[in-house]
Amino acid sequence: MHSTISVLDSLQNRVLKVSNPMIPVDPILDQWVEEGREVTEFQFRDLVRLLWQFRRLTHSRQVMEWTRRNYDLCPGFSSDLILKGYALQGADRYFRCIPDVKFGFNTYAKLLRSYVEHERVEEAEAVMKEIKEFHARDITECYDLMLKLYVQMGKYEKLHRLVRN
Repeated sequence: MHSTISVLDSLQNRVLKVSNPMIPVDPILDQWVEEGREVTEFQFRDLVRLLWQFRRLTHSRQVMEWTRRNYDLCPGFSSDLILKGYALQGADRYFRCIPDVKFGFNTYAKLLRSYVEHERVEEAEAVMKEIKEFHARDITECYDLMLKLYVQMGKYEKLHRLVRN
């Protein structure tokens, strides 16, 4: 059972008190650790989701980056949340830091979908190549996305090549 003091002095409460997105939350996270407080993947995942719910995207990104940088944790954040919260380039950088062991088909598929939505042919092709190598059995949806991208971009020669394969 949590005491009233521990609930009032939670990491979430400390971070939520900072309402200005221009003020970084990294010092709060650093102080939490310096005080010898518990740091868990679950705790950070909840904090990021809470910040996201309150549309505090800047602080949400800061917590994700701080967690990855300081603890080499890649909490099971929803890949949708990451793709929406970061600009495409930042999301790509974040995903590339995730170890291959934790990088499953769904993550590849969402990254591919994002590249297709932003009409990024080269990046989509690179992700598709990785999907073919590691996740060949789940590939139908990914082919559909690539077909959509090639049609949108007028890359008909690539479209015909993909259909032949």
